[in-house]
Amino acid sequence: MICVSGIPGSGKSTLSDQIGAQLGLPVICYDEFEVVTRWSPDEVNRWLDAGAPLSRELAPGFNEAVDQAKGAPYSICHMGAFGRGYRTREC
Repeated sequence: MICVSGIPGSGKSTLSDQIGAQLGLPVICYDEFEVVTRWSPDEVNRWLDAGAPLSRELAPGFNEAVDQAKGAPYSICHMGAFGRGYRTREC
């Protein structure tokens, strides 16, 4: 699995999509699973006030998609650096 990580706006999606297109590989995009940006401001504030626990599912289905892709010969995964729980996960 090819993992692409970086800060917002750094070109992760563009790079991943281009590699995927040229090599014919599936691309897993964290943004397609992430839900925090769809929360209301009050919900985000409650989560932050609780210490932003990673026990709350921030990207439902993402880990499962990565696990499934591990069985494929090759795939591409791109995401930002989004907390210790995701950085320590094998991509």
